[in-house]
Amino acid sequence: SYYNPAAEQVIQEEQQPEGSSRYERVRLSDSKDGVNSGREDEEIIEYYDYAASKGDTKAQLAMGHLHYWGARGLQQDFGAAARWFSMAASGGEAHAMSMLGHMYANGLSVEQNNETALEWFNKAWDPPHNFPGAANGLGYMHMQVEMRACMRACMSLVAAHHQRRVR
Repeated sequence: SYYNPAAEQVIQEEQQPEGSSRYERVRLSDSKDGVNSGREDEEIIEYYDYAASKGDTKAQLAMGHLHYWGARGLQQDFGAAARWFSMAASGGEAHAMSMLGHMYANGLSVEQNNETALEWFNKAWDPPHNFPGAANGLGYMHMQVEMRACMRACMSLVAAHHQRRVR
């Protein structure tokens, strides 16, 4: 495609430690005058897919979001989102780690597992990442634990009260 050589050059420049990026990524939710042509969406997806396949973790994260939300003409696909987020997380992308935590906490195309969710949230929150969304996820997980404990305590009190009334 027309964009492959340009994307290849940008990826090479981005991977240089001293180089600064000479391009601006397209925001996934933006469109000119609120209207996008189908071809524009295809080009954006093609660009991110190509960059992601070359190991660009930001592009992998973007592909994960496109599939997670079902944006830019793609169908919502939590399985594809989890795969893209896993690739980006393996490359150190903290936002992807946090998204995986969310997916495991809620069982979205992965088996619901609070321990795995906490591991991903902690990886995203721990230095050097300190990703703010991970703190939100950790708070959510803590709140869920506290709510369950409170519900168990309330149910015990109700059961004890009911047993006293029956006697």
